[in-house]
Amino acid sequence: MTTQQLLSMTPKLKARMKPWNNQWATVWLSTEPADFDAAEAAISECYCFLGLDPPKRFVRVGSPLVCAVAGSIASGLLRGDEIDRMADEVLNQTLGDSIRGAVERAVGSATGSAPGRTAPTVADRRLDFAIDRAIRGTVDSAIRRAVDYAANETVSNAVNRTFDRAVGRAVHETIEHTVGDAARGILSNWHHYMGGQFNALWHAHSGFFREVCGLDLPADLWARARAYDRAQASCGSWYPHADFCIISDRMLGCSRNQRGRLHGEHGPALQWRDGWSIYAIEGVRVPDNVVLTPEEQTIEEIDGESNEEVRRVRIERYGWLRYIERSGATVADTRFNEIDRQRECLMQLKDGTRRLVVSDPSTARIYVLGVPREIQTCEQAQAFLNHGLRIIHRS
Repeated sequence: MTTQQLLSMTPKLKARMKPWNNQWATVWLSTEPADFDAAEAAISECYCFLGLDPPKRFVRVGSPLVCAVAGSIASGLLRGDEIDRMADEVLNQTLGDSIRGAVERAVGSATGSAPGRTAPTVADRRLDFAIDRAIRGTVDSAIRRAVDYAANETVSNAVNRTFDRAVGRAVHETIEHTVGDAARGILSNWHHYMGGQFNALWHAHSGFFREVCGLDLPADLWARARAYDRAQASCGSWYPHADFCIISDRMLGCSRNQRGRLHGEHGPALQWRDGWSIYAIEGVRVPDNVVLTPEEQTIEEIDGESNEEVRRVRIERYGWLRYIERSGATVADTRFNEIDRQRECLMQLKDGTRRLVVSDPSTARIYVLGVPREIQTCEQAQAFLNHGLRIIHRS
């Protein structure tokens, strides 16, 4: 099929979108162990397409965190960088032994020096991340030039509806947070890992044109894309280098709510076989204690939280009534609601936000409901909550 024939999607092609996308959704959320042998074979094929010898060493690790951090450190050592103080702090706080082991396997035998000491630069092989750019760039740019925008848009919309981007984004941003200020020097290239299963969206998109539409592209572009597909689908992530490649296992578990948001009520929302975990409540990533021991949080921890969404979840897990009682909130107004036969109290928190505390006589439950800062009375709060009416200040 030529590019011109893809100017519009036929009903037959549209009918095949969902089954095709579901195949890649399975890859996206797979918790099966990685097929490391298949990944190594496909990655070697990708290297060959770029005119490179396959990596001298493949290193298998348990999570994308170890993959990204160890890959950056190993490539840095091979450039002649040293592990600085900030990088050493990262190693000491999160899966340090696993990262050190991966670095040692990646560069130890090649340099003859122990990880953590200066290693000689790899002369004439400064391709550290050209592999990443070339694989992505060659395939992606060709497809973008070949496929008409209208057809492209149709498939993109279908794929976006099928896939939940939250998982891959959570992994990337959590690694970024873990590296933090150390993302300079030897850890500056942590983000050059390949997304593996978390790049399923792009592969579903491009593969639809190749396998379902039968789009014809010149030379060996589709052969390259198929090798890239197999590499990504076989593992959790991978970090390519001219001399080594670190490959991560897939997830061990993934917990989401009905809307597809990451959510673990009593444990990790995402977890890997080496112990790395990501905690989230209703799509908001939070520290582990917010999920595991929410009642042990301190008022200082909660009030010191700079992210408003995380702070809200912290309070909800701690308990709104308990927080109001212990955080120094003040009473703005009280009344007995004659219509609903319930007691109400409008509270102002230390940050200026306001909450209406309601005692439900039918269930004996107490509710703490958010209202705008400009609310002055319990009556106004009820009007806002029940009807969304414009607030009228009475004299």
